Amino acid sequence: MKSFVVFVAFFLCSTALTANPPAGYYDNATGTGSTLKSQLHTIIRTGHQSISYNEVRSQMRDGTLELPPDGTGVLLVYDGEESTSSAWPNWNREHLWPRSRGVGENQSSSGFAHNDLHALRACDAGTNSSRGNRPFGTSSSEWDPDDLNTRQDMSFRGQVARSLFYMATRYEGTDGDGSSDLELATFAGSNTMGDIRELVRWHYEYLPGPWERQRHEKVASIHNNRNPFIDHPEWVWTIWGVPNFGQNNSQVYVGTGPGANGSSGIFLEFGSFILGGTVTPKTATVNKTFDHPAAVAFDVPAEIAVTPQDQTMIFPFGSSTIEIEV
Repeated sequence: MKSFVVFVAFFLCSTALTANPPAGYYDNATGTGSTLKSQLHTIIRTGHQSISYNEVRSQMRDGTLELPPDGTGVLLVYDGEESTSSAWPNWNREHLWPRSRGVGENQSSSGFAHNDLHALRACDAGTNSSRGNRPFGTSSSEWDPDDLNTRQDMSFRGQVARSLFYMATRYEGTDGDGSSDLELATFAGSNTMGDIRELVRWHYEYLPGPWERQRHEKVASIHNNRNPFIDHPEWVWTIWGVPNFGQNNSQVYVGTGPGANGSSGIFLEFGSFILGGTVTPKTATVNKTFDHPAAVAFDVPAEIAVTPQDQTMIFPFGSSTIEIEV
């Protein structure tokens, strides 16, 4: 018989969620704020392979890029409807970052920004026309990606936000393709998109799901670069959260509250059991207080099984709790 007492420690930090970047891909992403954004720009520009606008259509029509979760047809952004490849041009290619707001019109294979699948989605032609070049948000002059959404298994808000974060990081007007230095702001302009505060909120409220991650891997294999904010959702805060919301005020803890250094822990007593036998799992509640989101990693001994297995949690805006099972 053996008794286990497991100490589970929680620390605020920036660690990765489940992702599949090549080994070392983000090794040079070591900074914070604008420094991190610049480092990521270099990483995702290096080796980026552009395709033509015709190839974009082919990838959407003839490949598996836009397969819905049930594996048939073409998933259309905004309304969530499923079409077929043969229905073209009743659906077409939607630029999440509008061409008229700095992407340009270069449809050749050198049109990096115009033909970037990280921010191009299949869309109902009428819905595409209705959206026009409006920025994203919830006011009457903005476009809410979920306003027409009929799906119960997917939100488009977070997906759109992360596509725009990618564009604002990847394109600085230096590709010679007619695109501008793309930036995120409160209001949209000739080279800006927003609403940045709404996009940050959507990002943390609707984190990357299985379908978005699957599509991301396919796009990465086509363009030979990645969207850092799908791989590392926590990086959004230091680049756009702090400038628009201020320093993070969140507190994350287990037990009665965080210690002076921000860490906290609880003891989970499993009692006596036979080695190799069945142990009844214990549940620990992780609390986040105050408004801002948080990225949290927890550490347990290697021989202990934990759910969720990636041992990293992202909390959205507002007070909330997440339960882990040990």
